[in-house]
Parts: sequence; C-alpha cells; structure tokens
Amino acid sequence: MSLRRLIIPLTVLAALITGTACFAGETASGPGLPAFTLTVPADTTAKRAEEQDWSSDHIKELLAKETGESDIEGSTWKKRKNPRTAMLCALAFPGLGQIYNDKAFKAVIALGVETYYIMNILHNYRKANDFLKERDSCDQYVPCFPGSEDLCLNYEWKEANAWYEEHKERTIDWVWWTSGVVLIVMLDAYVDAHLHDMRFRVETARRGEGTGLAVVVDF
Repeated sequence: MSLRRLIIPLTVLAALITGTACFAGETASGPGLPAFTLTVPADTTAKRAEEQDWSSDHIKELLAKETGESDIEGSTWKKRKNPRTAMLCALAFPGLGQIYNDKAFKAVIALGVETYYIMNILHNYRKANDFLKERDSCDQYVPCFPGSEDLCLNYEWKEANAWYEEHKERTIDWVWWTSGVVLIVMLDAYVDAHLHDMRFRVETARRGEGTGLAVVVDF
C-alpha cells in the first residue's frame, strides 16, 4: 500500500485523537501530517437552535411567515375597516357592505335575500297597477237589470278593485319586511367592520410545571 493512500486515514485518526478538529473552516493538523480541515455547514447549528426555540418571539416570527405579515405584534392581519362605510355600502347595494368587509359568503346570502324581497315588492306593485287599470276601464255602476233605471255596483269593477287592494296591501307588507332585512344586513356589516381589526397575539403561558400557548385577542 502506497504512502499516499495512508495520508487521509492517518490524518482523520490524528484529528480524532488530538481533538484539534475545528468547525466552520478552522484547520486541524497533527505533528508531521498534512493540514486537515473539517467543515460543518454554518446553518446546521442555527437550524437546530431554531427548532428548539419555542419562545414567544420565535412563535410570532413563524406565524408571520405563514400569514405573510411582517409584524404581527404591531399590525393587524387585515387592513382596518370603517364601520360607517360598511353600513352605507350595505344600504347602497345588497351585499356590498359584506364585500367591503371581505365576507364573500355573507355577501351572497345578503344579495339573495334582499333581491327576493325586492322582487316581491315589484311583483305586487305591478299586479296592483294592472288591476287598477282594469278597474278604471270598467264602469263602477251599471243598471241592475237591462232597461232598469236602478244602478248596482259593477261586479267586474268590484272584483278588480278587490284584487287591487289585495296587492296594494301585499306591496306595503313586503316593503316593511324588506326594510327589516336591510336593517339587519346593515347592522351585520357594521359589526363585522368593528370586529375586522381584531389583533391576535400568541404568547407563551406557564401552567403548573409545563409551558403552553395562549391566544390573546386585542380589540
């Protein structure tokens, strides 16, 4: 076996015996042996320390990376919402206040419910107008019998007037119900806008002999 083949094994053995092996690029050498460098990646030690670090600051940093926020402690997860603006948006158009608050599912529900109530208002209003025109096209009083001078209430006029009054009352009822629904949707948008800027903080909490996590909500 040549001397060159023994250089590397002897170098490693000498480094282990003398304990002079160094990390991160430092050189270890034995007497009469070539210099030997044992390099450990610099990020290995950092990763191990990071895995074992369960402090509050480290947990916040991890959550910031996951949520895309640069600073959980000093900023909200979403931009701040104006409750008045949300309420006015909900009044201006069905579901617009919920869209402003980033509540897509609620916006769909609000749009569907308000549209249903508004369509019923329009439907009954048109029906009332149709029966009103039909009533006005008829004579209110007609002779009770052919050739008679006595006048009686026209049946066609009476029936058209009854349907006109019925749909008129339904229109008024649907207007009240729609007003209530709009008010509820506006209040929902107002409350969601108030709660939208809640801040969540994760802190370490000691329980007995152990350590746990606590979620703190700031309004």
